Amino acid sequence: MSRSEGVLCLFLAVLVCGFTAATRRFLMDESGDETLQEAYAAIRDLDSRLQTVMADNDRLRERLESTETALAGQSSTLSSVQRDVQNMGSRVSADFVWYDDDWMLAFRATAGIGRPVYDAWTDVGHHDDDPMTRATLPCGCTTVNGSLPCDRHYRSRLLDLWPSASIDEVRLVLYENGTEKEHLTFSGTGSDYMSWFSQERLVESSWTDLKSTTGLNYFSIAGHPSEGRRFFINHAYNSCPNDVGWLVVKDKQSETCDWGHVLHVPAILYAPSNHEVTWESFREADVMAVFVKFRASVDFNQMCLN
Repeated sequence: MSRSEGVLCLFLAVLVCGFTAATRRFLMDESGDETLQEAYAAIRDLDSRLQTVMADNDRLRERLESTETALAGQSSTLSSVQRDVQNMGSRVSADFVWYDDDWMLAFRATAGIGRPVYDAWTDVGHHDDDPMTRATLPCGCTTVNGSLPCDRHYRSRLLDLWPSASIDEVRLVLYENGTEKEHLTFSGTGSDYMSWFSQERLVESSWTDLKSTTGLNYFSIAGHPSEGRRFFINHAYNSCPNDVGWLVVKDKQSETCDWGHVLHVPAILYAPSNHEVTWESFREADVMAVFVKFRASVDFNQMCLN
């Protein structure tokens, strides 16, 4: 082996094993050969750089482990949110939002955003399920959880189409923080987007007295316009304190009765029991959703109605 080859072998040995006592003794022999001395100095310099790189490597490894830990926490949070959304039962298709595979979301009113519900419901031509509109739609607006961000009332183009011959039932549901509080189910066949909401079409409700109670003075989407009472189901007016009913969406903050003065609009007020109450005893929901269920014979993969 030549001298230069020996120096190369020593260099590789130092890189792999570091400076051992034997290596130093060999390089610092009594011959005083300048070539070996220069090689020793170069290898020592390289060893110093290698130690610096290894130290940097350790610091990078620590940062990477810290980042991985943080990402694991974010992943856990994301998984929790995904589970919450899945538990709500919603499924966003290319065209509509479905719940429990049978119910299509037609409208979702959001409490406290300062925009009248009735104006959004009757805003013909506005479709939040239009692809261009949905590009700016907060995902919370397609859920029933009022704690998720939503800056509008969701309005599907289904309200403008309203294929009544294909509609089986319409369901209105009130929620607080994603939990259902009250519901009403109506017959939808032969209705339009305003007339389905009536006592005559009521099939069943969590308010067990609603279907059988007679003499209601309001049961309509339009409600009592001058007072800003929409989606209004009321039994009787009794000089304000004794007014009794089941549901009202307040689109105005001020009005004739004290019970109708609300802190924000819209306010979704409801009877928190299975029967009518005086409006002094109401609770407030954060979301009101309207769903449509189609007849079993309707196939959305077909081009026409059988």
